[in-house]
Amino acid sequence: MPWFVTVAVRHSGQWNVCSGALTTPRTVATAAHCVLEGAEYWVYRGALLADDHVKASSAQVLAPKAGGDVAMLTLPTALPNSHFLEVSDAPPVVGGQYYLFGVGTVPGQATEAPKNRTIHRLLVGVGQIDTTNRIAAVVAAKRHMGCVGDSGGPMVDKELTTLYGVISTGYPKGAGVSCPAIPPTDALTKIGIVQPHFAVLSGTPTSAATG
Repeated sequence: MPWFVTVAVRHSGQWNVCSGALTTPRTVATAAHCVLEGAEYWVYRGALLADDHVKASSAQVLAPKAGGDVAMLTLPTALPNSHFLEVSDAPPVVGGQYYLFGVGTVPGQATEAPKNRTIHRLLVGVGQIDTTNRIAAVVAAKRHMGCVGDSGGPMVDKELTTLYGVISTGYPKGAGVSCPAIPPTDALTKIGIVQPHFAVLSGTPTSAATG
């Protein structure tokens, strides 16, 4: 997945990890709740601590978590050997199947995962789009769902060419909580859809960045 990126977020001396995807050579789609006031964002092509990485020059919330949970990072230069996804100009099809990608924790794994995380793929079916421009993605294989570190990870079509959404929330994070070894029945991952932000994520100039 040469369009997949890991985002290391440094805020108030602490590091957190989010996922994301390139939508132009210098534009990353991720989750809005990964964008924090005064934070720095280091973008790695592929898994965390990959050789190809760059510090983002700006971060912009396109829709807050209550309205879709979509953000955009802008890079000063393109990452070497990377490609980018097309951004869908139509919402995902209810009942359709898509793939989620992320570098978060997986079932039975401690929340404090190794720093050099691997990218995992999850097949999901799409539920109804709600009033906050998010969808409920149902885990098809019942193996795991979006979890800590997957935020901002892309939801793409089965051809792996088009971005339809970004991971917003999955299994709730809490003290000592990791993704369960056996997810609950009809485990859901909330997805912020990117279609309302098609032009921006495809490279149209935008207003001043925040974050």
